[in-house]
Amino acid sequence: MMFKMDAGDLQVLRLHENPQYLKPCVELINDEWPRSETARMMSLQASCDNLPTSLILVNDKKHLLGHCKLTPIPSIPESCFIETVVISKSMRGKKLGSFLNETS
Repeated sequence: MMFKMDAGDLQVLRLHENPQYLKPCVELINDEWPRSETARMMSLQASCDNLPTSLILVNDKKHLLGHCKLTPIPSIPESCFIETVVISKSMRGKKLGSFLNETS
């Protein structure tokens, strides 16, 4: 059976507007790139309406599937780069990283 996910089942949310995802997001990122939980939490808590902004991908059941962080480029006003993209290991290979990047 092939897994199929409709884009309607997915939402991209701002992490700072959904603080209930902070701890799961720390765990998701640290599973890929280990770092102190405190340092990771401080970095994620810097998310705001301006840059840096952490975006999260959740499904219709409100499970965290992915994260990306948009960071300003100081020398190029009105621009940013995608600093981090990570998708839950169990959900990889389903183009969710591409979806997250396209909607960022």
